[in-house]
Amino acid sequence: MAPDDPTVQTFRMRFPEFPEVTYPNEIVGFALEEAALIMGNWPSDKGRAPAMLYLAAHILSVNTQASTTGGLTLRHETLGRISQSFADVTGSGQNQMEDLSSTSYGKRYQRLQQKVVGPFAVIGHHKSWWSPGWGWSWP
Repeated sequence: MAPDDPTVQTFRMRFPEFPEVTYPNEIVGFALEEAALIMGNWPSDKGRAPAMLYLAAHILSVNTQASTTGGLTLRHETLGRISQSFADVTGSGQNQMEDLSSTSYGKRYQRLQQKVVGPFAVIGHHKSWWSPGWGWSWP
């Protein structure tokens, strides 16, 4: 995480609906770290902190939804004093994580992302319909 990235305290001030009793500081910290990794190289400092907060809230919300659904296999992971249970989500939970529109936090993250990054993402290579024989060439 970058030095200017939001802290657990910032997250708690913005989202009081995630109380420390249910969401310990370590878990919120993990969600913030995961959000930072997912966001990668945000194009500018503009909007990075609020976007990271909303993405972390989305992550926590999806994890909570997945762990409270029936029929899932629960695993337990312990690292020192930190302990966390994970749901083995083979379908809906993973889809919700990828589908930002599955939570209000994810939708807000998308709106912030579109304001900063723009509505389009270039993935892979696309050749234009304009052929090189017409005088234009696209790499």
